[in-house]
Amino acid sequence: MRWSRIANVFLLALPLCGASLESLSRAYRSTGSAASRAALGGFAQQHASTADGALAQLALAAGDLQSNRNNEALEGFTAAARRLPDLADFAQYGAARALLALGRKDEAASMFEQTASHAVLPSPHLTWAALSAGSLLIEAGQGEAALRLATRFRRQMPMPQSAWLYGSALEAAGRCDQAAIELQKIYYEYPRSEEARKAEAVLARLQPLPPSPAALELKRAQLLMEGGEISRAVAGLQAAVGQFALADRERVLIRIGSARFYARDHNGVIGYMKTAAAPNAPDADAERLFYIAQSARRLNRYAEVDEAVRLLNERHPKSRYRMKALSGAGNRFLLVNDLQGLEPHFAGCAEFAPDPEAALCHWKIAFSRYMQRQSGAARWMREHLEKFPGSDETAAALYFLGRLAEQGNDLDSAKAYYQTISTRFPNLYYAVVSNERLKRAALASATPSPSVLEFTGKLKLPKPGAGADFAMDEPTRLRLRRARLLTQAGLVDWAETDLKFGQSQGGKKLLLAMELSRMAQGRGENLPALRTIKASAPGMLSWRLEDAPKEFWRLAYPLPFREPLERHAESSGLDPYIVAGLIRQESEFDPGAISRANARGLTQVMPATGREVSRRLGIRTFTLSLLHNPDSSLRIGITYLKQILTSFNDQWHLTLAAYNAGPGRAKSWQAWGDYKEAPEFIETIPFHETRNYVQTVLRNADIYRRIWSGVPRPPSAAVVVVAPAPGPPAKVPVVVAAAKRPPGKRGKRR
Repeated sequence: MRWSRIANVFLLALPLCGASLESLSRAYRSTGSAASRAALGGFAQQHASTADGALAQLALAAGDLQSNRNNEALEGFTAAARRLPDLADFAQYGAARALLALGRKDEAASMFEQTASHAVLPSPHLTWAALSAGSLLIEAGQGEAALRLATRFRRQMPMPQSAWLYGSALEAAGRCDQAAIELQKIYYEYPRSEEARKAEAVLARLQPLPPSPAALELKRAQLLMEGGEISRAVAGLQAAVGQFALADRERVLIRIGSARFYARDHNGVIGYMKTAAAPNAPDADAERLFYIAQSARRLNRYAEVDEAVRLLNERHPKSRYRMKALSGAGNRFLLVNDLQGLEPHFAGCAEFAPDPEAALCHWKIAFSRYMQRQSGAARWMREHLEKFPGSDETAAALYFLGRLAEQGNDLDSAKAYYQTISTRFPNLYYAVVSNERLKRAALASATPSPSVLEFTGKLKLPKPGAGADFAMDEPTRLRLRRARLLTQAGLVDWAETDLKFGQSQGGKKLLLAMELSRMAQGRGENLPALRTIKASAPGMLSWRLEDAPKEFWRLAYPLPFREPLERHAESSGLDPYIVAGLIRQESEFDPGAISRANARGLTQVMPATGREVSRRLGIRTFTLSLLHNPDSSLRIGITYLKQILTSFNDQWHLTLAAYNAGPGRAKSWQAWGDYKEAPEFIETIPFHETRNYVQTVLRNADIYRRIWSGVPRPPSAAVVVVAPAPGPPAKVPVVVAAAKRPPGKRGKRR
């Protein structure tokens, strides 16, 4: 007993020994131990009259709820709600959960409703509080009360949760016809959601229902197929097909056949579609021919591709399925640099302006004309800019128009094109090369052509700084204050939930994203830190540096392993900013990254390549963990990058293409043409991922140089080994020399 008292005194003294509220809160929530609870409780008692004490009370209640100490949690949350009005919704939600766990359902329903009604700011708990309150009211047989609640919060909740609450409340209130209409929205428009599964069960109780239009069944099936739930999609279509008239039945049967395409059964697709027919539904016949063309292309059965495309041209000239089939058929010629073969297919595809896929087809013809040095190339480039506003190739078209003007000694026009790129696309690759050209003496003395400036002025180009809104407002200020209070209380997950919810509720997304990114970066979580910023600022590539705070740019282009990165880059004679730009694209600075092709670590090196490079570096024992240790990953990846750079005579555009798609492919593409400059080679690369990769790394390097140059390097620090994701040991491939990973294995990154 004596030792117990001594232990309690010691635990109560812990806060006085320097432990912070945040660390005490984290300890209790992570361990749930009596000792950690006593320490946190001691802090709360010692600071009972202060704001820190109120936050400690909230943290203690959160830990109690997690540890199923529901009476203590209820008491703590109730007190915290009074003392922390800015955070009352968090305390009310916790109190409601404690009441529910204690079986006090009527009180819980009332408290959940109070949470959803939080007056200071819309609460991140609004949706789940309203759902919980509605569910409890329905369970208690209070259908009309549930319907009133659902109606009140319906516009504030997202789909499909709002439709589920409203539909289930309608059923509970006896309004079954209206309930069926509401629940069918979920079933057809959100078929992969948990709410759809619940709605399906309710709809079964509400039978018989009137037949649904075929368009809804087809939409539902397509969403399921795209989400990988092929068997559910087919089962739904097969159950519904008998209720439709002839034309709709044909549409459904063709969509059933398309399921084999999503299952990668391309032989099965061709066999099914060739025996199917849709004489009464032209759109379904176009879909049928499209899937034949796509599957035959994947099997390299090009005669069947050509026949399907011919029939689409004849029967369905206006169908988007024709456009998609022509685009796919043209790509086979693109992959072998057959510029004459690709043009008829891409020309047909380009007729579907302003569709983005048509834009890419049109651009391929325009650039093909340019590479063949044809006199009509400039007309195609200008036409591309006019027909396809917002095209991903706009900056490229402007750049090559500038190069054509230079070749024709029209330096005034060239300068106008380059300045337009530099002004409207300041962070794209084509701005980097345009700025280099503008430094040349001949262009420095030129006067930008008024006619070109008039032409580019009429184009729908990004406005400088559009969307760069960093001005503070009161809701955002309050949301940030709440997050910092919650962080201080060790409730970081609650803080992040609130900030993310604030972004969806009209708060200043960029300011909230910067706070989220800082928090993640402070924990060493580089991947979410960077992705948060990217997601919040889709237009940042058209911003000038002065359009955003320096901190924003350094969060968007971070250097979390700067010391070892620069040390290894300098020892290999490489530009550290290109290395940083490569890592940002490869792994987003996540040391534990593993690609679908098994490339690993910051520099995304394949295990076999890592083993070979390690041997040359004199590393006696190679293990996969080396590729996840930031220091060794950087050393191995930079050494490999230097090896490729040397083999390509220090040409970065070739080196980066080889790093992404393999040296063999890069050498093959190099032999395709007589390139006058790097942009010509880059634009010729037939793989979209690799082409985007090379441009992105080079413009990343330029941005890194502009925002980090002159910033002192931090002192040397130990680098922590980061364990790879859990799973069985990877098999090490035997061959090293090909691609680091096959192209197409990663999504596009900005």
